[in-house]
Amino acid sequence: MKVLITFLSFCFLLGTVNLGYGQTDSFEITEDKERLLVKLAKQASREGSSLIALAYYKKLVELNPTKTKHLFEIAQLYRRSNDYVNAEKAYAQLADKKDDKTLNKHPETYFYWGTMLKALGKFEEAKIPLTKFKKLAKLAKDPTLRKLGKAELLGCDYAINFADTAKQYTIQHLSEEINNPHIDFSPIPLSDNELIFGSLREHKHKYYTKTQLDTIQLPTRKFYRAKKSKDGWKFQGEWEGPFNSDETDIANGCFSIDSTKFYFTKCKENWQFKTNCVLYHTSITDTGWSTPIAFDEHINLPGYTTSHPTVARDSKKGHEIIYFVSDRPGGKGRSDIWYTEYHVKKKYYREPKNAGPKINTGGIETTPYYDEDTRTLYFSSNGHPNIGGLDVFKRSGEKRKWEDLENLGTPINSSADDLDFIFTHYDRGGFVASNRLGGQSLYNDNCCDDLYEFITLKYVERYVKVKILLHGKGIEDIDNIDGTIEVYVKEENGDKFLIDEKQFTNGRFKVVLKPGKNYILEAKKEGFFNEFFEVSTIGLAASDTLHKQITIAIIPDAPIEMPSIYFDFGSTEIANKVKNNLDTTLLIILKENPQLILEVISHTDSKGSEELNLKISQKRAESVVSYLTSKGISNKRLTAKGYGESMPIAPNTNDDGSDNPAGREKNRRTEFAVLDELNKEELWEAEDE
Repeated sequence: MKVLITFLSFCFLLGTVNLGYGQTDSFEITEDKERLLVKLAKQASREGSSLIALAYYKKLVELNPTKTKHLFEIAQLYRRSNDYVNAEKAYAQLADKKDDKTLNKHPETYFYWGTMLKALGKFEEAKIPLTKFKKLAKLAKDPTLRKLGKAELLGCDYAINFADTAKQYTIQHLSEEINNPHIDFSPIPLSDNELIFGSLREHKHKYYTKTQLDTIQLPTRKFYRAKKSKDGWKFQGEWEGPFNSDETDIANGCFSIDSTKFYFTKCKENWQFKTNCVLYHTSITDTGWSTPIAFDEHINLPGYTTSHPTVARDSKKGHEIIYFVSDRPGGKGRSDIWYTEYHVKKKYYREPKNAGPKINTGGIETTPYYDEDTRTLYFSSNGHPNIGGLDVFKRSGEKRKWEDLENLGTPINSSADDLDFIFTHYDRGGFVASNRLGGQSLYNDNCCDDLYEFITLKYVERYVKVKILLHGKGIEDIDNIDGTIEVYVKEENGDKFLIDEKQFTNGRFKVVLKPGKNYILEAKKEGFFNEFFEVSTIGLAASDTLHKQITIAIIPDAPIEMPSIYFDFGSTEIANKVKNNLDTTLLIILKENPQLILEVISHTDSKGSEELNLKISQKRAESVVSYLTSKGISNKRLTAKGYGESMPIAPNTNDDGSDNPAGREKNRRTEFAVLDELNKEELWEAEDE
């Protein structure tokens, strides 16, 4: 497939040359003037009409077989058209025609020859020209090829050594009812039995003169639906809604985390014959999907392509992240994966950032898919060591922090291009698009992508459905209250990452988890302190019901005293002992309950004047607030209030009028009271700041 930037298009015939027409899908060139043919060939190539350009260059080689530059253009056009067989032959012929001295000046010939041999599955043979290119890489005009050559050579050994026993999946081609000879792509599962996918529903490659283009409407890529039955996947026609267009190509969509929005791509060719793609979004309403709106220009950078969205949830704050593909400045190669985060306070998506060198290379990175349950980004690349062309890779992590890279291997990957990887909902497999051998073909065996469905082998449940019953008493019986459960994956290093949010009713809820993992669940209800408890699916290979004993405590109206948070007589400084006590009491409460807005309250004994004691108590409360903010708590969540000696809880003197040190120490206490609770958006806003 021609991904991202150059879309497979219909061929347009130029009206300035004599053409002999046979059938509607073929033509004959009768022009024999070399200068004009070169001009027409270059123009056709520039306009993306690869087959027309090929015909012109073939005519040029026929007229003058000694000019190898025309043969090089033929090889390049075959390669860009995914005609691996003819491209390999052309590069081999080129290498045979040129002497070593000439090829040393054009080492890219060896690079492309090697990649075409790889695309044909001839990995041992491919190592010969790729090894030659490695020695001459410094002479290559394109610095990108120098980096990619190493990855291509390493990929040969990877493909040769990849063991069949390592296969995790079996794969099958979807029927001709779904796949057609043109391109089929962008699978989006709605459920285990429903699928949206992109397609150009054309069965022939057609040629048009420019005069004809003024009177016809060319077909465009659109979203279609498919439904699974006992007899396999059945075509259901266009996806209803404001997505498809007769003027622009539609492609590459995904739903928001809560499924209330849909993000997708519109693509159109500009006056320079470059296809630019723009991200759009639409929201579900009572009457259906709203009219799609383009993202702002800091996302859709003018003059550059923005496409292939996938959505994730920030593991710390829970806000939405959109990963996408772009050829904008600041990238590593031809196309990179970028991301933008939702800014809760300003209600817009932040300036995009590059996903970093662990994801992006000097080649092509495209079709990202983020699996929220495993915090793993799946994407296709030809810049990492690959079996051939675009391979599907995965890395766990988010934004710019990623763990080790893994090539998914065969049969997900082949020697051809493999992309648009996605899992189905809670199922044992998913889908991938590929132009591997065996698919529907328009004008060569590898021309066009088809959809494939994969099934997991040696099946281990990807998910287990866990029913959890909460038991325990706070001030109210948990069996009688409703609330929210946030689900976090607990990593081995102790970090936790938010993956889901559920509602519990009468202490009961269901959640879908990965087997072999530890989870932290956080129970939340307005008016109650948050409560954490752990759930483990280690050793749990099937759905089950788990009983958990927890305590969820109501937030009292009266201030809560913090034990051991006392000040020395007359002092407003926080002693180290007091800091340690704060670390193990109020600081923990604030971190575990980031929605709470607290008032820190300080009191004094009765020694000294009322005015002085009021000032001292205020400074003590402010000292506590200052210490807590130094530990990362937002000052917007804290206020300080001193009450001086006005609210004693113990006698400052004994009945006989003598001093009561123990009572005075109790009165020099610090308390806190809950003033309010932030809602979800306010909480995100506070965390953003």
